[in-house]
Amino acid sequence: MRQKLALAVLSAALFVVESAVACPVCFSTGNDESRVAFIFMTGFLTLLPLALLGFAVSWYRQHVKAFEKQQRAHRRERERGQVLNAPEGYFERGYVGTPRGR
Repeated sequence: MRQKLALAVLSAALFVVESAVACPVCFSTGNDESRVAFIFMTGFLTLLPLALLGFAVSWYRQHVKAFEKQQRAHRRERERGQVLNAPEGYFERGYVGTPRGR
């Protein structure tokens, strides 16, 4: 029963394809300017999200590389014993993660 219904819907859709066109101006053969504009905007709106996604990925990668470079420099300084000391009064103020009264 379901297969017959699906087949009926599919065959009905095949017979009404021309009436399913979004707007008659977009595909009109008499006006080349409208057709070219429609094709251009279709391409533009297809590529815009991809370009934004590519920009976001490149921005993220750039910041990850900068963070990793900073971490490597800090690790090298720590291995050499050149880690900066905490500012005066840092531990007395009781910042998060530091023991009080140290």
